[in-house]
Amino acid sequence: MSVVKLLFYLLSFEISVCLSISIKSRCDLSEVCNVIHNRYWLPNLIEKQCMCPANTICPSTYSKREKPFTMSINSRTQMQLCRPTNASPIQMCLDQELSVLQKRTSKRIETKIICRCSRRSFLKFYAKVTNRRDKSITFKYRCVGMPPCHSDQLCGYARSDLGFVYQRCTCREGYNCVTKSSADTLNGKMHQLFYNGTVYPSYCVSYL
Repeated sequence: MSVVKLLFYLLSFEISVCLSISIKSRCDLSEVCNVIHNRYWLPNLIEKQCMCPANTICPSTYSKREKPFTMSINSRTQMQLCRPTNASPIQMCLDQELSVLQKRTSKRIETKIICRCSRRSFLKFYAKVTNRRDKSITFKYRCVGMPPCHSDQLCGYARSDLGFVYQRCTCREGYNCVTKSSADTLNGKMHQLFYNGTVYPSYCVSYL
């Protein structure tokens, strides 16, 4: 297969994935409207969650610098909120503070951000609430500060499909939290916000 044909195939696949995600309802202002995956060597993958109300926009580009209406889930996945022209930015969370509520029903998934985690903290699942009246399940996540890591220490877990890292401690300067090699064994299934699947262990590895 030629390089041109391969690129056309990859781009076509990207478009088909984006178009296959249906928008089922309108968002609230504190609700996640887009989940953007900044994939390696490929165009960004966008999971559309809902339609923003009038006079608001839902950003569709990945921001390297986190902004007042964005929040990172892992090393390369970002949630975007409907962005009204005159709205106040969502405040940063304190350590251990409730940050995200995700309500799941048979019809839709509704994810609301109460406050934003800093880049030196991570979202940790801590409670599941079942409502028998509307047959919904709500998952609760809070911000937890990341302690410092030592070199070669386990620092997080990487998605087995995209390779994005859910970091659990901060590596020192000159080190990155990465999967060492493809020979690393799968660490079983992990439940994370917008991901429920297998992961690889990641370690603080020197890039100098």
